[in-house]
Amino acid sequence: MKKQGGITLIALVVTIIVLLILAGVSIAMLTGQNGILNRATEAGWKTKLGEAEDIVGLTCGTYTADYLSWKYTDSTTELGWTSSTTDDDVISKACTDTATSLTGDGATFSISYSKPTITITYTDKAEKTYTVTGTVNDKGNVKWGTKAKGE
Repeated sequence: MKKQGGITLIALVVTIIVLLILAGVSIAMLTGQNGILNRATEAGWKTKLGEAEDIVGLTCGTYTADYLSWKYTDSTTELGWTSSTTDDDVISKACTDTATSLTGDGATFSISYSKPTITITYTDKAEKTYTVTGTVNDKGNVKWGTKAKGE
């Protein structure tokens, strides 16, 4: 009798079981609570808020420097400060001007200022909101807090 070569049924079953285990682990890593897709989404909105923080902070500092330059040297300014302008007006204008420059890609930013707190709210295309709050000091510098996911 000739001996025939080939795979046994047991080897085939073991191979299928190993492949199923690998597929299950891969799916869990992608979609789990701490999965790659969730971490990528979180990184995305944190990046958007980080960019907004940088732009708002830079604008607040620039507007404050411009205002103080105008206030103490009577130099002309493009931002239109007047004798009735207050420090709060400067930060409010910086927030308003920044909010309009940040919107796009189906997402929106809203920035609110109530002395000394600035709150940036980012709403993505799926209408989920994310916020970060910062505190403005008298020099126009902003210290940001923790980014948070809303509903």
